Amino acid sequence: MNRCGKVLFLISFLLPFLSLAQTQRVDSIKKALKNSVTESAKLNLLCDLSSELVDVNPDSAEFYALQAIEVSKKLSNKNAEATALRNLGWAVSKKGEPKEALPIYKQGLVVAKQANAKLIEGDIFRSIGVAYYHLSLYDSALANYFKALDLYKDIKNDIKIAQVMNNIGNVYYFTKRSDAAETFYTQALEKYKELNNEEGLSKQYGNLGLIYINNRDTLKAVEYSEKSLEYSLKTGNLAGIATSYVNLAYAYEINEQYDYALKAANRALEIRKQTGDKKGIATAIIMLGNIYFKEGDYKRAIEYLEQGDELAVELGLSSYHMEVLDYLSRSYLVLGEKKKAGELNKRFDELQDSIYNADFNARAAEMEAQYKTKEKDAQIQIQELSLKRRSIFLWAAAGFIVLVWVILGISYKAYLNKQKTNALLEKKNKEISHQKQEITDSINYAQTIQRAILPPEKLLQQYLPDSFVIFRPKDIVSGDFYWTLKLATADSGSQLVFFAAVDCTGHGVPGAFMSIIGHNSLNRAVKDFKLTHPADILDKLVELVTEALRAENQAEVKDGMDIALCCLDTEQMRLEYAGAYNPVYIVRQNQVLEYKADRQPIGSFENRKPFTNHHIQLQKGDCIYVFSDGVADQFGGEKGKKLGSKRLKEWLISVSHLPASEQYTRLKTDFGNWQGSLEQTDDVTLIGVRV
Repeated sequence: MNRCGKVLFLISFLLPFLSLAQTQRVDSIKKALKNSVTESAKLNLLCDLSSELVDVNPDSAEFYALQAIEVSKKLSNKNAEATALRNLGWAVSKKGEPKEALPIYKQGLVVAKQANAKLIEGDIFRSIGVAYYHLSLYDSALANYFKALDLYKDIKNDIKIAQVMNNIGNVYYFTKRSDAAETFYTQALEKYKELNNEEGLSKQYGNLGLIYINNRDTLKAVEYSEKSLEYSLKTGNLAGIATSYVNLAYAYEINEQYDYALKAANRALEIRKQTGDKKGIATAIIMLGNIYFKEGDYKRAIEYLEQGDELAVELGLSSYHMEVLDYLSRSYLVLGEKKKAGELNKRFDELQDSIYNADFNARAAEMEAQYKTKEKDAQIQIQELSLKRRSIFLWAAAGFIVLVWVILGISYKAYLNKQKTNALLEKKNKEISHQKQEITDSINYAQTIQRAILPPEKLLQQYLPDSFVIFRPKDIVSGDFYWTLKLATADSGSQLVFFAAVDCTGHGVPGAFMSIIGHNSLNRAVKDFKLTHPADILDKLVELVTEALRAENQAEVKDGMDIALCCLDTEQMRLEYAGAYNPVYIVRQNQVLEYKADRQPIGSFENRKPFTNHHIQLQKGDCIYVFSDGVADQFGGEKGKKLGSKRLKEWLISVSHLPASEQYTRLKTDFGNWQGSLEQTDDVTLIGVRV
């Protein structure tokens, strides 16, 4: 029996004992409640009982929470009343009614503020965030999580800080910002390690396992998911064990160990049915559908996906509904039902636009920046308080110095002058350091906003499963950007996938401004003007970019961009390409087919001609590459020369037989070795697609 089988066998053996342990805890509290003498003792036990039952029996949790509210009002105990209202909201939300839980939480928030109970107030803000998260209202979820984080930091509660950092990571994960998600998950993990908190470690190892799944690091994905399961078993928390099973199912799935993935997902479904967790049941059923899809059993995949989708729609879980639409569309396409696949894919695109958009990413970045600013302001307040205390001390010392002055005379006066000079120098140095930090913070914030417009790598891999992106800005912000969009054609039902590597004039902040104009103009050309041929899109792009620059500066600007734009019909195996200076390479049977770009940029240019549209019939196994000139222009090697297009072609040929994930690793390593200790010459973007 291999490691996967041992893990699943161990859990099936332990589960009955864990369930029994939780039942015994509940029975113990009920017994104490029955024997309680005072109303105050009864109130505490009712709050404990409702909290303990939330994950395993939401109906009972609701019943005891209502009793706790009644007793707390009778005793005028605002603290307990706020706690009971929070528990009641939890129970209602766990029953699959997060929208109905919101007014309960908000009532609890009023009571917590009256009691000045910052811990409970933070808990309720966090619970409100969870409710909005389940409703796929990610802006509202993030806003409430950051409010909770401020309160927890104010009272220095590390366990709560770690919990809400995990929640923030979840929002970023589900909105395809895996880098930000990994940052918050890692911070939470470090806190749980310091606290030796097994339940928290279970969650964080599981969530980081999902990050490694997205990054295709299959070994770490399984390792972290199994660690998550080990810790959740130690806690005996059934909800945590079920979540660990789902994560483990994902990990086994990407390792193509479908039998173990199905066993893990079924274990999760069994526990969640036992605890009545409707959202969890939907997640497990959809997971089973995904596994059957990957295994190639499309009919069974459709059966589970449709069953899970019914629950997801009922519970208002938009992100799960969107995932199901994607897999159902692809399943029906494989089974030859193109019309139904096209309809589902259209609904997928519409829902995706409503959930994952640049507006959300910009707002999320703004909230994160505001949170960082608050931390910075708090540090400044501490410094000011320290300076104030220092000032008081200096004034007291000055009184003593006045007495000594009579004795020391001229020599002490010289000493004071020297101190004054040093203080002025120190103040000046602090001012310079502060100004430098403000500039750096502003550029870092600009990077956050610019990153928000880039399509997540997972989205590109969703559209083109065997693909990769290497994106390395020279400075904090980049003049390069990459772009992708999927479109279903109305006439043929084919799936058109657009992707482009774009190099704007310059790099750094000026290039970043141009990248935002270019990104928005590409979206308009396809979505608003309904253009599908790359040459037509580039012609329209010239108009839109020129118009935007004139409107911004009231005069013609010479800035512009180079681009390689492709439109791939995955069903017909056809590629259309047009380029402004940047070519496209297709590696076929160890040979590079180069399709040259027009020698004119996107932007102001004399004697402009319409762009050329190249039609290319692809073959199975072809590799398509588009890139910015920062790749070939990088200095390095033993003689410090440019990489050049010839060497780049040799690299691409050498990796073209590999899967995209391995191509990514090899090319990134080769580029790093070539650069060595030399400075990066320019922004670097390289997209590879294997068909």
